[in-house]
Amino acid sequence: MKVIKKENPNGTFHLKAVASTEEVSRVLDAAQEVFCQQMGVMPVPGSSLAQAAVEQLGIKDLDAIVAGQAVEYLVPMAFEKHGMIPAFIPQVRADNPVRRGKTFEFEFDATPKPAYELSSYEAVSITVEPYGSVDDEVAAQLEQIAENFSTFESADAAPIDQGMTVFLAVRCLSDGEEVPGVTTPGRSYQVGVGMMPPSFDEGILGMNVGEERSFTFLAPDIDAEGNPSEKEYRAEVTYLETQKRVKAEITDEFVTYTFPMYSSVEQLRASIFEDLDGKRRAGYEEYKRNLAADELGKRFEGKIADEVYEGTMRNTVMNMRAEVQQQGMRWEDFVAQNGGDQQVNMMLMMQVRSMLVQGYALDALYRHERLSYTDEDVMDVCRAFNPADPALARRRMEEMGHSLTLKESAERLCANKWLVDHARIEVRGEE
Repeated sequence: MKVIKKENPNGTFHLKAVASTEEVSRVLDAAQEVFCQQMGVMPVPGSSLAQAAVEQLGIKDLDAIVAGQAVEYLVPMAFEKHGMIPAFIPQVRADNPVRRGKTFEFEFDATPKPAYELSSYEAVSITVEPYGSVDDEVAAQLEQIAENFSTFESADAAPIDQGMTVFLAVRCLSDGEEVPGVTTPGRSYQVGVGMMPPSFDEGILGMNVGEERSFTFLAPDIDAEGNPSEKEYRAEVTYLETQKRVKAEITDEFVTYTFPMYSSVEQLRASIFEDLDGKRRAGYEEYKRNLAADELGKRFEGKIADEVYEGTMRNTVMNMRAEVQQQGMRWEDFVAQNGGDQQVNMMLMMQVRSMLVQGYALDALYRHERLSYTDEDVMDVCRAFNPADPALARRRMEEMGHSLTLKESAERLCANKWLVDHARIEVRGEE
């Protein structure tokens, strides 16, 4: 990428950039991937994401849909060329849309990240809740394993009622044709837990062992226009047996048979404890860091410029809208569920101010203490994005021009860890 940077009279910078065809393809591919993940498009072996979008969503030009997001991915690359960290991601201006196979010219004005000082750099004091134990969670997980491997045994015959487990033979028909996934010569079935639509459960209530019953029920479907609808099915059911659920007994024999990587119950328990305690401890450390950063932010001195607030607010709203959409919810419904526009705007304003103040306070501490971040700090930042594969997250961030953002985050995390290590920490309830 070729980037020309000039300083404006007001202290901001004007950057004019030309992205290569390879860079354009890279950001379009990345934007397609994110869009398809958000929309639930399933990858098809041997097909591109664009082809999958055509087949599954009817979108004929996926590049055009994700072009705006792709342009945003180019901005960090331009900053990286000049080693500049902005106060917020600026809005881009371009005469032509981004197109695969062509270079892309764009420009923007950027506000450099300001530096602030704190009123004091003394150790902070925080009060935390006790760490607690994961023993109850370990016991609950073992109990869940016992539930998951339950077996079914014959019980005293009784009419079918909600919550019962029964053994049924089912023949299910749709337009006169058998439905293979539902038709069965015999299957254990728990009534009223959502294994089948409610109208199916209503059709079998009151049946006695040995009784046969034929009825229709409705199940969710999609009409020709892709809208949710219902479809009628016919069921022919025979009530074969009343059953009771018997939980598995967690013994050494059960463990070695079901989980061959463990040789005993105690080894399985220790593994579960290690996993749960590791997650709890990581969460507890983050909890302490948040408390300490919030306390440090109270020493922040200076005024954050309006354009920084506005730019950060714009980016925060955009990111939140994407998260809401990924959860399958409309923005309007999210706003309504959270008290309306005024309440949501107030919440976002407070969130943005806290984020900015804490970030600038940690920057000041990092400079004041002359700290140096480590590769471990970088990987911890990446682990927050991708706990399963932080190395992949790091590689993708660096490929997409986010090295400076990664550096900034690692510096702030380093400062936050130092802050907690040197804090006066009181555990609530302990003398």
